[in-house]
Amino acid sequence: MSYSDNEISKELVGAKMDITAIKISVEYIKEKLEKNDRREQDMHQLTSTVVKLSNTIEQLAEKTTAEVEHIKTSIKRAGERLERLEQEPATKWKNMTQQIIGVIVSGVIGAMIAAVILLLKNGG
Repeated sequence: MSYSDNEISKELVGAKMDITAIKISVEYIKEKLEKNDRREQDMHQLTSTVVKLSNTIEQLAEKTTAEVEHIKTSIKRAGERLERLEQEPATKWKNMTQQIIGVIVSGVIGAMIAAVILLLKNGG
């Protein structure tokens, strides 16, 4: 079978168009691959950043927990000291009152004994 120059020319034009279309497709695919590679790199960097951030947050949480426990202990001790300080004047007042009552009772008992002794001496 023989082709005419016109048919050969049409075939060559068609083949050239197919090659051009293939080149365009290959360029498009290359661009997409490059974009995907950049996205993959960006995702890798983002993942690394998230891991670092997560580790930092974990360390901060541990440090904060320890500091909160220390603060709780300090507040508890301060509360206990404050309670003792608040009770101290009441304790001192109670002891002083007991001593005054003891002195008064001793004085009254002493006076009663002295009165009894006087009564016994004088007329008894």
